[in-house]
Amino acid sequence: MFKKLVVVGLAIAMSGCVIHIDGNSGKKATEHVTESLTLDANDIKLLTADLGAGDIKIVGVEGLNEIQLSANILTTPEKNYQLTLKRRGNTAELVATQKVEIGLVWYSGNSPRIDLELKVPATLALDIHDESGDVSIANVKGHIELEDGSGDIDISNSGSVTIEDDSGSISIKDVVGNVDIEDGSGDLVIQNVTGNVKISDGSGDIDVNGAERLEIVDSGSGDVSINNIRSTVVVDD
Repeated sequence: MFKKLVVVGLAIAMSGCVIHIDGNSGKKATEHVTESLTLDANDIKLLTADLGAGDIKIVGVEGLNEIQLSANILTTPEKNYQLTLKRRGNTAELVATQKVEIGLVWYSGNSPRIDLELKVPATLALDIHDESGDVSIANVKGHIELEDGSGDIDISNSGSVTIEDDSGSISIKDVVGNVDIEDGSGDLVIQNVTGNVKISDGSGDIDVNGAERLEIVDSGSGDVSINNIRSTVVVDD
C-alpha cells in the first residue's frame, strides 16, 4: 500500500493533473454540453444541492413560481455526469456531479466541470454542498447554508447565512438575519448585517462593517478590521 501511495504522489507532483477515482487513466474532458431544466416551485420551501466541480450562480426572483436551471457542462466523451432536479415533498433536490467509477484516473488538460445558473423564488431557503468552484448568491431571502470546498463565495441581499468553507475569499453583504462562518483560508468581508456575526477563521484578513453583535472565536492569521458594531464585540483569541 505504501509503494502505491508513493507512486501516486510522484505522478501528482510531476504532472500537476487533477486526480479522480475512476476506472481509467489519461482522460480528457473535451465534450461541451448545455442543458436546461425547470421545476414547479409551488409549495417548495428548500433547495438542496449536491455539486461537484464548477461555478454556480443563484438569483432569487420575486414572484417566480418555478426553479429555472441552465447548465454548461464540460465532460468526457462518455458524458459521465449526473444532472438532475427533482421534487421530494416540499424540497427541490439538485445534483450536478461527475459519475465516478472504482480505480484511479488523472485528467491531462481540462478536468470535468458543470457550471450552473439558477433563477429561484426569492423566498426559498438553500442548503448547498459544493466541491469546488465559485459560488454567487443574490436576492435569496430564505436561510442559506453552504458547505464549500474551494472557490470564492459572494452572497448579497439575503436571509441568514451559515458557511463552512475550506479555502477561497468570502464576501457577504446586506443580510437580514445572522451570519455564522467557519473558514479555513481566504479573506473575509462582511457588510451590513441586521443580526449577529460569528466567525472562526484559519487565515486571511477579516473586515466586518455593520452588525448587531460580533464574536470572533478564532481570527487565525491576517489583519482584522471592525466597524459599526451596534452592540458588543467579543474576540476570544
